[in-house]
Amino acid sequence: MKINFILPYPARKPGGGHKIVFQYADFLAEKGHEIHLIFPIELEYLSYNRHFYIRWLMHFILRTKWHRWFVFKNKIHFHLVKKIEENTIPTADITVASYWATAFPISQLSKQKGKKFYFIQSFEIWDGKESKVIESYHLSLSKIVIAKWLKKKIDSLSKQTTVYIPNAIHQKDFYIQNKGTDRDVYTAIMLYSSLEIKGGTDGVLILNKVKEKIPNFQAIVFGVGKKPRFFPDWIKYFKQPNLALLRTLYNKASVYLCPSQLEGWALPPAEAALCGCAIVGYDIGGLKDYAIHSQTALLAPCYNKEILAGYLLELIRNRSKRDILANNAKKYLNKHFKWEDSVNKIEMLFN
Repeated sequence: MKINFILPYPARKPGGGHKIVFQYADFLAEKGHEIHLIFPIELEYLSYNRHFYIRWLMHFILRTKWHRWFVFKNKIHFHLVKKIEENTIPTADITVASYWATAFPISQLSKQKGKKFYFIQSFEIWDGKESKVIESYHLSLSKIVIAKWLKKKIDSLSKQTTVYIPNAIHQKDFYIQNKGTDRDVYTAIMLYSSLEIKGGTDGVLILNKVKEKIPNFQAIVFGVGKKPRFFPDWIKYFKQPNLALLRTLYNKASVYLCPSQLEGWALPPAEAALCGCAIVGYDIGGLKDYAIHSQTALLAPCYNKEILAGYLLELIRNRSKRDILANNAKKYLNKHFKWEDSVNKIEMLFN
């Protein structure tokens, strides 16, 4: 099959939404399909800080960096286009929208672009267009969701039936490198994002609370930008760690802290769990496909920072409980979330 994946913009920095689409593209290409990744410079309903021609020039000059953070193992066709229009999108058997603002123009494309799908990775309201996001769910596109909470929500909002195909974690990328000697029982790890819904500021407050209780407590934080100025000196920060370094960082920590308030299907906690970390986070849908309270994780009521800090403190102090949760999470993820299964499901759906 010839398959078009339409992304909202070229991504020169790592991001979960792009990463999942890239992984599907690479796996489907490995199975012999012709894959086209298409990046528009401009989408209706989105606001931009720079003029179109400046954005186009920047992306054209930096085109080799669109995906440098992701290593494709198979042949992929890349396209930078002005807009999603009939004459800019290749003829295909399948065309997939991967963001709400791409769904509208894709729904207007002709049958020459193939069957049309809408790959929904979260309730994408962070840019303030909630009414348009909900409107996109009513378009005549076959809808795929990555999490059970999303299926329930989108089915209810759209009065249509979505197909649930969960994310997965590549077990060859994330695994336990050491079983004790190099793993610091007093270290937690966290992803920081400046997006308010990701809870990064709350996360730092929680880390500080634990530090006050346990002076030798350490924290590893990673993110796509520079270390924020408000971070205390004792927090070790890593900007855009590559895969090998990220795996090493997960293996140095004993607990993964997820202070996020909204996730589609949270990738970093699952990655960390496969590397031997226990998970603490809020009781949000984006964790609950694999994070089961008191079985594979500890989940605090949304958005109670005191309880979440208490859970982190508890697992830092209680090695036995931490190890049980970490081991359970690793087994659960390995059993239920395999890329082979998800790719086969989406391939069958496309057929």
